[in-house]
Amino acid sequence: MDPTMDAVLKEIMDHPSPNEQYFREKYNSFFEKYPKLSEMVFSKNQEHQSMLRYMLTQKDKIKDEDSQYQASVNVGTMLRDTYITPLTNKMTPKKI
Repeated sequence: MDPTMDAVLKEIMDHPSPNEQYFREKYNSFFEKYPKLSEMVFSKNQEHQSMLRYMLTQKDKIKDEDSQYQASVNVGTMLRDTYITPLTNKMTPKKI
């Protein structure tokens, strides 16, 4: 039986120095099924790592429909504040 996505991600992200090749061999089906997630988990970009950890933390908090909605709002707010707001602050308003 294949381990769950959560178990694989937890093992990789909790490892002090994860070896990508080792985990690719150990969890080949995970890497084939989730190629983008696989890229993100081994990304050297700290922002990607932080984003993934935040999303997984929010996912763990989901217990029912209301908390799923709140987790979605939390992630959306964080994404907006990280990516959209800085761009819109740099834009100059167009005169009509």
